Amino acid sequence: MNPHVKALRHVTALSNGPPVDPALAVTLNFHPDRWSGDRPILTALAEDGVYRSQFVTGTSNGGLTAHPEYRGQEYVDLGTEIAVADRLTPRVLGEAARTGRYDEQALKRVWHHLARFGNNQNSHSR
Repeated sequence: MNPHVKALRHVTALSNGPPVDPALAVTLNFHPDRWSGDRPILTALAEDGVYRSQFVTGTSNGGLTAHPEYRGQEYVDLGTEIAVADRLTPRVLGEAARTGRYDEQALKRVWHHLARFGNNQNSHSR
């Protein structure tokens, strides 16, 4: 049996309720700078053609930090501390995570700040 059909049947068997409207968009959320095994997650996704959750890739500690609790001055301060040349990017966050010097949950909360508020280049003089 085709692996895609097998996967869909497996998910269908575990699902409840009516099918979701196919016009709805589905988003995949992950930390693109993290590694899965010996490869960057984006490389694994491109080469394998398979999306693996953070629980499979090992980039999660099982916490659910994608809630409003991530807000707080201490995470703004941490973002300021790890910024390079006053810039905070996903790459900078990934590099900070790989150092092992920072609490993973704190870095996730900084990530949520970055994802939510982005970088406001218009607030800086040029």
